[in-house]
Amino acid sequence: SAQNDKPGDWLHDLTHGLARSWGLAQPDDLTVTIPIAVHRPYAPPLVTTLGAPTFTIDGSPVTVLASVTITDLDSETLSGATVKINTLGQAGDVLDYTAPQDNPITAAWDSSSMTITLSGAATKAQYEEALKAVTFTATQGPGLVRGLLIDVTDEMGVQSLLPGIALINVNAPLIPLVSTLGAPNHVIGKAPVQLLGSVTVTDGDSDTMSGATVKINTFGQP
Repeated sequence: SAQNDKPGDWLHDLTHGLARSWGLAQPDDLTVTIPIAVHRPYAPPLVTTLGAPTFTIDGSPVTVLASVTITDLDSETLSGATVKINTLGQAGDVLDYTAPQDNPITAAWDSSSMTITLSGAATKAQYEEALKAVTFTATQGPGLVRGLLIDVTDEMGVQSLLPGIALINVNAPLIPLVSTLGAPNHVIGKAPVQLLGSVTVTDGDSDTMSGATVKINTFGQP
């Protein structure tokens, strides 16, 4: 109330009010709005892989990954992925890729870093499909188990915090074995005789043969 004001308060209020009305003073209380931008932290994608195929030197390519699961809490699409031969890679090792039908993801192989890079905006399901389409071949290094690392990158450029892993067992080609039985008798001037009574061919890594030879090795005559 006015009776409780200290002496001089009314004079201060009067002069301050006049100064404000003339533009010579600012209000005692000033409200200022400060914008604050709050960004949601980016959640890195997670890739879980399973793969341990066996490749035989000079054999057909093998699929690197048997299963791939990609999860990402804040992205529905990815922008890229890599599969890298990280340990015991040898000259002649190659990771290849053939795009599945209607899959927009492309790939490029870099032999110096032994990394195949998948790229293109696509869904997590399409990247899972693409990663399972990556294959491996080698020309040397049997007995050396290759270790692979798999990473994915989401649409915001955030890479998976931990890579997926896979192993590839590399074996030397198995040698085919042929077992024969035959000891016919031929009479000069008579009809030809069948050379072999029985033949058994076994091969642990091939279902087909490309050739065979039969050689007269001793006592051959004109």
